[in-house]
Amino acid sequence: MIRDLRLAMRTLARSPGYSLAIVLTLGLGIGAIATVVSVLRSVLLQPLPYAPADRVIMAVERDSAGNNRLGSYPTFQDWRAGTNLFEGLAFVRGAGAVMKAQEGAVRLVGGFVSDDFFRVLPEPAMLGRTLGPADFAQGAPSAVVLSYHVWQRRFGGDPAAVGRSVVLSDRSYTVVGVMPPNYVYPTWADLFVPITAILATDPALAQRGLHTDSRIVGRLRAGVDTAAGRRALSSVAAHLADVYPAESGDWRAVAAYPVASEILGDIGPQLRLLTVAALFVLLIACANVANLSLARATARSREMAIRVALGSGRTALLRLLAAESLVLGIAAGALGLFLAMWLTRQVKEFGKEVLPRIDEITLDARFVALAAAFAIVLVVILGVVPALLTSREALGGLREGGGAGTGRVRHRLRGGLVITEVALALTMLAGAGLLVRSLLRLQQVNTGMDVDHLLAVPITPPAARYDDPARALALYRSVAEAVAAVPGVRSVALTNHVPLSGGSMSSRIEVEGVPSDSNSEVLFREVDDAYFRTAGIAIVAGRSFDRQDIDHPGSAVLVNENLAKRYWPGRNPVGQRLTVFKSAQGRPDFGQPVRAVVAGVVADVRHYSPEADVVPEVYVPYTITVWPWMSLIARVEPSSSAAALQIRRAVLAVDPDIPLEGAEFRSGVYEVSESLRETMSYRRIVTGLLMAFAAPALLLAALGIYGVIAYLVAQRDREIAIRMALGAGRTAILRQVLGQGLRLIAMGIAVGAAGAIAATRLLRAQLYEVSPTDPISILGAAAVLAAVGLVATYVPARRATTVEPMRALRSE
Repeated sequence: MIRDLRLAMRTLARSPGYSLAIVLTLGLGIGAIATVVSVLRSVLLQPLPYAPADRVIMAVERDSAGNNRLGSYPTFQDWRAGTNLFEGLAFVRGAGAVMKAQEGAVRLVGGFVSDDFFRVLPEPAMLGRTLGPADFAQGAPSAVVLSYHVWQRRFGGDPAAVGRSVVLSDRSYTVVGVMPPNYVYPTWADLFVPITAILATDPALAQRGLHTDSRIVGRLRAGVDTAAGRRALSSVAAHLADVYPAESGDWRAVAAYPVASEILGDIGPQLRLLTVAALFVLLIACANVANLSLARATARSREMAIRVALGSGRTALLRLLAAESLVLGIAAGALGLFLAMWLTRQVKEFGKEVLPRIDEITLDARFVALAAAFAIVLVVILGVVPALLTSREALGGLREGGGAGTGRVRHRLRGGLVITEVALALTMLAGAGLLVRSLLRLQQVNTGMDVDHLLAVPITPPAARYDDPARALALYRSVAEAVAAVPGVRSVALTNHVPLSGGSMSSRIEVEGVPSDSNSEVLFREVDDAYFRTAGIAIVAGRSFDRQDIDHPGSAVLVNENLAKRYWPGRNPVGQRLTVFKSAQGRPDFGQPVRAVVAGVVADVRHYSPEADVVPEVYVPYTITVWPWMSLIARVEPSSSAAALQIRRAVLAVDPDIPLEGAEFRSGVYEVSESLRETMSYRRIVTGLLMAFAAPALLLAALGIYGVIAYLVAQRDREIAIRMALGAGRTAILRQVLGQGLRLIAMGIAVGAAGAIAATRLLRAQLYEVSPTDPISILGAAAVLAAVGLVATYVPARRATTVEPMRALRSE
């Protein structure tokens, strides 16, 4: 065997083009599929150790129309007291926590958890400990557990951080533990604090009507399924709807979801799509390897026949060819392994902002070993099959000379492989084209505002000093005045939530003369009189707010077009009356009605993303109920590149304790256009990866076409020479060879088009205003593939016209 391996390496060294093509082709396929499957397993298939899907659920309220909303803290307490089917039921309140650091105040998002939280989602701390019952006792020392990311970013990964004191929102806490990287629930929590630390200072926890910034999670008892737990909670919810009709009303049921569904979001279908794309690349690579192996077998048929004629047995031939294939398979497997390792690192680097569970992504060694074994077996099989046919073709091969082994069966098989490659490549190109067109359509969507040269600054004042609404209002005005004085700033405005930032707050609405229903919730937007001008949002009817409305807020409100069309179709909404309820969480006037008159109608704004549906909104003066925090937007001169830094300095000059840095959520001075780009980051990554898979698929298909036509030309040298000697012109030869290649391409495109029409339906959920059977995408993919195939065919066809008739005939 060692002798055969040495001979095999010498033989392969004499055919470097063939050897390199096999190794690169198969290595590329193995690397692609191993990487994507490893990401799929790590992100999607591997269960959360602390939240098994069949035991731990996230519970939300549901109304008769199927709408969901988060539960309030009073609702959670009633749920926990009203059922015994859970081992534990826990509540998490999300709230800003300002941490004092050397670089200044840092804005974090705290998960203020109830006492059952780490029993519902149990996981040992990586350092120190988690929160225990003693931490929730009255008068217990203030304890905090850090997330892994905050520990890395703010403490440099120093183990000595455990035991250190930190100041959060003017209160001292002791770090008692650090959670491992895979503990990422809730996804926005930078640290974990006992909820008892804010029970007396956060009025929002007492507000039954507050349905935001919270999570309710429960661990079912052994033997209790999700359906039983949901029915138990729904029974309590129905009772609460009867007791508190104003707050609960039609919200008489509970929906339950696995905790992992929130962590993963909508990444599942996208990862499965990429897995299919990687599988296509591997299939095309295998088809190419088969084609190359058949071509080499055809070229070596005379050599094999001579070996048999000289006494070599089938076993010896099998051993030699197996040794050659083994060398190629091992080399391809090794290349695939290194390529998969490199690709996995790239995925972790470039996907860290958008992929969930990014720290858990590791290369699946078992799958890599399986893929490498597959490569070796495939190459061995494709390498030794010709030897099984050689003994039967030996004498025929010697009689036929150079044309030995060029039977119709092999030509048809190789042609079928090329058709398969073209069809698979066309399907991938069509899918990539659909995603590209969808992304382009999405980028052209009018968000309703002008995001260019628009900067935003979240203002989170220290709670201890600005808990009084009057002081907070004075701070917001001072910050706005300071920023307006910055050179290059055209206009400045204040709002409770910047569009595309992900922040929002809903409120009930009652329209005079219209019966209220479960869909009567609107987004509650607080703005000043300069907001619409600064944000570039059009006033389509009536008027905007003026200074009088801001300084002396009364009954004037503005609504968006969506709300106006819903409640006053065909009528002028200006002058109509409605009631909206104050929604500044944590303020004593939360839930108080504001009976108002519509003063104007503004254009619809897509606040969440370009593809999200427009929802009804009511705009009120920001002075009507002062928000505990605020955001500032500033439109700057296009040439003012240093405006962001100067705005930052202006804000800190007003109060240096305003946090302008953060761990996860948007912090500091940022461009609103960047938020718009980030809302499409998932689509960009998926589209880019699918195009990255389509490119090698196209290349491999072109190589397959080239290989088939090149070997056909090589095997037909004698025939072409005779034709030319008998008077056939070079144009006729070129046309004939091109015709053979184009027939294969045409059949591949026909099969691929049918496959693309069927397969691209799986992309429906990923598309925006583009049909899965979009003819432009499919025809464009076919045109690209035809052009590449034509080039791949023309090169060997052109070579056929250079055959010297006498030289080819003399060689026989």
